[in-house]
Amino acid sequence: MAFSYFETLLRLGDKNKPLQEEIRLRSLSGLLNEVGHQEFLYEDFADATFELLQSISAQIPMVDDGAALLAAFNDEHQSASIITYLKVCDPTPTSVLISRVSCALWNLGQLTEY
Repeated sequence: MAFSYFETLLRLGDKNKPLQEEIRLRSLSGLLNEVGHQEFLYEDFADATFELLQSISAQIPMVDDGAALLAAFNDEHQSASIITYLKVCDPTPTSVLISRVSCALWNLGQLTEY
């Protein structure tokens, strides 16, 4: 899924789209911190993701059929970092944590008692 996400950004041919995605992902850091993720735990993963987004933007228009993208995902450390960051940004667990915080404000007992 992660590779397809980046490949789609590359194939769209819009130099601005990867940069827009970088801005969108960077804006999630406040939300991630709000639900209890400490920035120092995910910042290296985020950096690898942002570097790839910037690289994709620089590669448009695509002339090498995505060779740099393929190389990034063939590098075990880089691909693991990118995939980990995208998992951290997954909205489903994050929204559940936010809901738990919101619900806890109205709950007299512990939320886990339900």
